[in-house]
Amino acid sequence: MSTGSALAAWKAAGPFGGAVEAVASLHQPGHALAGTPSALLFRTSNAGRDWTRVPFPAELNSTLHALFADPARPERWLAAVSPESPGGSGLWRTTDAGASWKPVEEFRGKNVWALAGFPADPAIAAAGASDGVYRSRDGGASWTRLPADRPEELRPVVSLAFDPRSPDRLFVGTTHLPWRTDDAGAHWESAHQGMLDDSDVFAIHVDQRDPLRVLASACSGMYSSTDGGRKWTRLRGSADASMRTYVILRSPEDPGVVLAGTSHGLIRSADRGATWKEVLPHRIKSLTFDGSSGMGLFAATSAGVFHSADSGVTFQEANTGLAARDVRVIALAGASVAVSNGGVTVLGEDGSWTKTGGPPFIALAALPEGGMAGITPSSAYKRVRGRWVPVPKPPGRLQSIAFRDAALWIGTTTGLYRRTTKAPRLDSRVSTIQGTGSALHRRRLCQRPGCSYGAVRRGLGSHEPPAPGAEWYQTAVSGGAVLAATSHGVFRSTDSGQSWTAAKGTPGGSTATAILAHPTLPGVAFAAAGESVYVSRDGGVNWNALSAAGLGPAFVRSLAIVPRHPERLYALAAARGIYITDWEKQP
Repeated sequence: MSTGSALAAWKAAGPFGGAVEAVASLHQPGHALAGTPSALLFRTSNAGRDWTRVPFPAELNSTLHALFADPARPERWLAAVSPESPGGSGLWRTTDAGASWKPVEEFRGKNVWALAGFPADPAIAAAGASDGVYRSRDGGASWTRLPADRPEELRPVVSLAFDPRSPDRLFVGTTHLPWRTDDAGAHWESAHQGMLDDSDVFAIHVDQRDPLRVLASACSGMYSSTDGGRKWTRLRGSADASMRTYVILRSPEDPGVVLAGTSHGLIRSADRGATWKEVLPHRIKSLTFDGSSGMGLFAATSAGVFHSADSGVTFQEANTGLAARDVRVIALAGASVAVSNGGVTVLGEDGSWTKTGGPPFIALAALPEGGMAGITPSSAYKRVRGRWVPVPKPPGRLQSIAFRDAALWIGTTTGLYRRTTKAPRLDSRVSTIQGTGSALHRRRLCQRPGCSYGAVRRGLGSHEPPAPGAEWYQTAVSGGAVLAATSHGVFRSTDSGQSWTAAKGTPGGSTATAILAHPTLPGVAFAAAGESVYVSRDGGVNWNALSAAGLGPAFVRSLAIVPRHPERLYALAAARGIYITDWEKQP
C-alpha cells in the first residue's frame, strides 16, 4: 500500500507479519484462514499476496489454538480458543465466512485445543477440549462428549485425527500419551508402544490413502506407525531433545514427502522420514495444504505466514495485510514514522518498512535532520551514521525520551533530565514520566503552551487528577487549552490544569489511551478513547468519532502526525501495528 495515496478509511500499514498460531485451508486454491495467538483472524484468496482481517468476537480476549473449515461448505468455520473471560466459550462457529460468529454453548468455561473433520462426511467433526473429546454430526451446531473409561487420563486433549474408514475411530493426543478408540469412545486403548513416556502429543496425521500409516509429533520428537498406531518408531531427525515437533503431515500427492513443524523450524523429508532438510528457520505451529492441491502449502510461523508452490521445497513470505506484531512504540522519523518491535523499523513513502536495528527500545524520539534517539530501561542510544551508539544516561530507570528546544529530555524514576550539546543537567526531579510526545508523568503537568513533551519547570506544583482515582496517561496543548487522556476519559482545562471538564462527544468514563495536538493546525486535536479515535476542530471543546472502517474496534496505544503530511493520521493499535487514515476526508 502506498502511504501517499488518499486514505478515506483506515488502512493497515504494518509492519506486517508476526507470530501466527494456526492456518486452515478454505478448500479452494490460494484460499486460507490464518489466526494469531491473540485470536486476530485474517483470510486470503490469492495464496497470501494480500490478507484481509476477519472480525472475531474473541480477538484479544482469548488464546487461539486451532482453525477448521468445512470442505463441503467452505464458509463454515470453527475456531478453538482458551477464553480469558470467565464463562467464555472455547469454541466459536460461523456459517457465513466470518460475517457473524456464535459461541458454542457446550464449551462454556472450557479450553478447546484441537479440531478435526471426518474426510468422508465433513458434517462430522471432533474437538479436543480440557475435559475430553467431543463430536458433532451437524457441522458443529451441536456437540456430544464421547464417553471415557479412563477420564482422568484422557484430558486435556490437545490433538486428534479421524481414521478415514470410520467416524467412530479416532486417534487423540494428550499431554502425556496418545489414545485410540474404534467405537466412538465406548472403549479406549493406549497407543504409545515405542513412544517415550509422558510425551505431549501435539499432532496426529493419518494417511488418507493408507490409514494404517500414522504420523505423530510430540515434545519427544516425530514418530511413525505402520499398524494403525499400535506400535511407533521414532523417526530420524528427532535426535535434538530441545526440538519440539508441533505439527507433522504427509503430502496428499506424494506419500514420500513428509513435513514437520518444529520449535527450530520447518523440516522436510522426501523419503518418508529417512532424511530431513530444513526449509524454514522459524518456529512452526501449523501447516495446511492449499485447497485440493498437493503442491501449494501454507505455514504458520513465528514470523508470519509463508507459502510454498512446490510442496514445501521453497517458500515465499506472504504477509501483506496480516499485521500481528505487538508494536508498543511509535515516533516521528523525518518525513515518516518509526516503530520499535525488537529493534527499530522505519516506514517509507512507498509503504515499505526498513529495519535499522537497535535494541528493544521502550521509547523513541525524533532528532533533527531525520535522526533518532531511543532508550531501554537501562541505556540510552542515538543513531549516528546508520548505527545505534550508546550515549550518556541520567540516573534511575529510564522511562521516556523526547527532543525539544535543542535538548534531549529523558524521564527516569529519579526525575526529568535535560541534555544539551554543552552538558547534561537536571531540570527538576519529578515523579515517573510516561511515553513520548505528550505530558508524560502521573501527577504533574506541563502548563507552557506548545509544550507537549512533559518538560516540567521549577516551581510547578502537583495537580489532582480531573476525576477521583483517575490516572494521567497523556496530555497535549491545543487551542490554548490543556487536553488530558486519563483512565476516566478525555478532559479539558483552560486554567493550566486547575480545573477540568469532561470532553463532549467522547465516551465518558471510558479509558482514553492517547491524545495528540495537530503539529501544524491550531485547535485540531485527536484522542483515542474506548475503542474509537476522535477528532476535535475547536481546541477540544467538541469531539466527533472518526470512521472505524478498516480499523474496527481497536485499543489504540498512541497517535502521530508527521508535519510534512498534515492530513495523515497514524494510529498504533494493540497487537495489530500501524493504521493510517486521511482524517480530512473522513465523513
